[in-house]
Amino acid sequence: MKNGFPAPNKKLAINQKQLLDRKTVASSNLPGRHETRRGGRRTALEGWCRKRAVASWTQLLGSFRDPAANQAPVPILCKVLLIAPSFSGQSFWNFRATCEVYGARFPAAPLGLITVAALLPSSWQCRLVNRNTEDLLESDLDWADLVMTGGMLPQQPDTLRVIELAHARRKPVVVGGPDVTSCPEAYKAADFQVLGEAEGVIDAFIRAWNSGVRHGVFEAEKFKTDVTSSPIPRFDLLKRGQYTFYGVQFARGCPFNCEFCDIIELYGRVSRVKAVEQMLAELDTLTVSDIAGISTLSMTTSSATRRR
Repeated sequence: MKNGFPAPNKKLAINQKQLLDRKTVASSNLPGRHETRRGGRRTALEGWCRKRAVASWTQLLGSFRDPAANQAPVPILCKVLLIAPSFSGQSFWNFRATCEVYGARFPAAPLGLITVAALLPSSWQCRLVNRNTEDLLESDLDWADLVMTGGMLPQQPDTLRVIELAHARRKPVVVGGPDVTSCPEAYKAADFQVLGEAEGVIDAFIRAWNSGVRHGVFEAEKFKTDVTSSPIPRFDLLKRGQYTFYGVQFARGCPFNCEFCDIIELYGRVSRVKAVEQMLAELDTLTVSDIAGISTLSMTTSSATRRR
């Protein structure tokens, strides 16, 4: 003891100093350290916490500024008016006298257009107007965002008339089908041309439309469409009592080379056939749809004969 006080423990003082130095070195390794080893008012831990808090608040405020960033994408809506052009004159396709006997307005339903309707996104609304059986009203065109039409050569004059009527109401028009595929130059007035089988090119058109494209030509690769991927047509769009029979397509393509027929130019010389289960599903849809009660059903194909 010295002057009544115990002598300082030098060994304890050295250990305390070493412990302090270790804590200082350890704290200097914390993320966001703003101080030197020798101290300062803010500790390393405070600086690190401050940075984390600022980052969290920035992220939170960003989500408030853009609520859509935290939401799933909303499907794009489109109102599509499908218009079947009328056949000109007393053509083979009219059978007007036969239709009068059956109490119908036209022989067959527009199978191509209702198949196209089935290929469109489920969020798109579809209506069908068949100019062979009913009038096209201005209110029909006013409802639509987009008009789809097209058909065969005997329908060309009315198809061009439909384009004029739609443009008069400032509606864009898509033309598809066999005639525009064979003679695209005849339909330059259309905003879009879809050439070839729709299943092989419709997705490209939909992407273009959704991205804001309002003119273009979309051409499918010839004879490559897998018909087993073709959806069940939208039979629900048809109106009861307008037709003498309904058709379901089970094959495309023909092995023959008839000089009066352009089937091989449109669908190729190899028959592509739908699956049995696929055909049964289409028939089931027909029987439970709003057009139940049909008296005649046609199995359509590009070839009159087929060998299995």
